[in-house]
Amino acid sequence: MELQERRLDGLNIMVAHGDADHAAVDVFATAMGRFLAEGNLPTILDLADCDLMDSGGLSVLLEVLRRDKAAQSWLGIVGANPALHRLLELVGFVMDPAFRMFDSDQEVGAALEAQAT
Repeated sequence: MELQERRLDGLNIMVAHGDADHAAVDVFATAMGRFLAEGNLPTILDLADCDLMDSGGLSVLLEVLRRDKAAQSWLGIVGANPALHRLLELVGFVMDPAFRMFDSDQEVGAALEAQAT
């Protein structure tokens, strides 16, 4: 797994390339911890290039979600494929009001704009 940042309307987005599995959990957790420490709230994670997530990846997302909730913010996932979307539904992430799913950057932008007003 490789992680890099990109910008969207002044917001940093973490982009994941590759699988979010047990083999990548240390890289994923370290990168997300650093990203959060930089004050990137809300946390937006682009998973368009992530085909697989196992319990290791889910544990990282859960920790990010906990941190975001503590900061009274939210975690947004953009571009998740149907299998990842379904996984996040099955494990209950989508039931948490501090978790949001987006299909596109335009949806992220609209949510941020709505939040600002």
